[in-house]
Amino acid sequence: MASKVVRVHQQPFSVHFHPTKQLFAVGLINGQIKIYDFAGDAPCKASSARPHADACRAVRFSPAGTGLFSAGSDCSLQLRDLESNKPAWRKKGAHETPINAIVELEEIGVGSGDDSGVVKLWDLRTRKLALQFQENTDFIADMLYTQHKGNTLAVASGDGCLSVFDLRAGRLFARSDPLDDELLSLALLKGGRKLICGCQSGTVGIFSWGDFGDVSDRLLGHPESVDAIVPISDDVILTGSSDGMIRVVGVHPNKVLGLVGDHEDLPVEELAIDSGKTTLASCSHDNTVRLWDVEYLQGLKFTSKGLVADTNSDCDDDESSGDEDSDAEPDAGAASTEEKSESQRLPHGKRKLTSGDQGNHEPASSSVDDGHVETPVERKAPRQLVNKNAAIKMPSDFFGDL
Repeated sequence: MASKVVRVHQQPFSVHFHPTKQLFAVGLINGQIKIYDFAGDAPCKASSARPHADACRAVRFSPAGTGLFSAGSDCSLQLRDLESNKPAWRKKGAHETPINAIVELEEIGVGSGDDSGVVKLWDLRTRKLALQFQENTDFIADMLYTQHKGNTLAVASGDGCLSVFDLRAGRLFARSDPLDDELLSLALLKGGRKLICGCQSGTVGIFSWGDFGDVSDRLLGHPESVDAIVPISDDVILTGSSDGMIRVVGVHPNKVLGLVGDHEDLPVEELAIDSGKTTLASCSHDNTVRLWDVEYLQGLKFTSKGLVADTNSDCDDDESSGDEDSDAEPDAGAASTEEKSESQRLPHGKRKLTSGDQGNHEPASSSVDDGHVETPVERKAPRQLVNKNAAIKMPSDFFGDL
């Protein structure tokens, strides 16, 4: 399948879609943030800024879409106003070690996790720290906020433990036993009954909600680490792996169903999907963000036989510094459905950067004429790949409005 390729000239670490507009933001290794408009045939840069002295590791639009949160290796956290492209709130030295992940807590809060396992929750009304936890001993790779059975924050860490916090009570709710694996990515499926966790070994662990001591099931089929997960429906996820591939994966029954595309053997840092679940963004070490049309997946239904056409269409029920201009290009090397050999895959571990992580990778593929966009190929179902066989007290009203 063809993709639209946006060359960002620096290694991207994070990508996120605006909740209502056709915009996406990308955080780069040089501390820069770029925002692109993808409403037309070719995505074009809408704005840019460099709010961080070191790598920008995480970007997230606010739920209302009026601002953009960002965090980086310089230990700073900020909220940037989209209209003025200026900081609306900035916290230098928000953490003692580099921040690796952030999560939106509705409109009144944001959470941040760092390389030493510290999680902090910030009240945007008072502009102050409201809660702090340190139940993990290694980097925080991902965080997931949900209002399923209360206001809860799930945290995946490199120490192999999943921590789940009750935000109303301001305390640890549960923590898993060590899984002897780095936990890298999280997603919630099955109406909130299953918490999915991507791991360094390539395993996808499945926790049953409320029973967080150990995984209740495991999904195999990834030869390398599962660094990113986004749900496409209530029983299908898209995964980004360090082997460069973006896979379509079914959960219960567990099955790798096929490919969306790849980044030519270079690790996928992050995946994001737009609010309509029609466009997937992926960023990788090839200095690109690629946009994939995944609308065809909404017309398919996952059964024990795999993905099939849903004739009843019921599947929806499951559910500011300038720089070089970037160019949107068609992907000449769209994903093949053939499996890659082990010798072609690039060994990769989850990033744990320091202030010395300023680097620059040249794009692996050559440029295409400016503004040229490839005609979309005929949509087909993905081809099958595998055989069948300690808390700080918060203000009492902090989460009162959630």
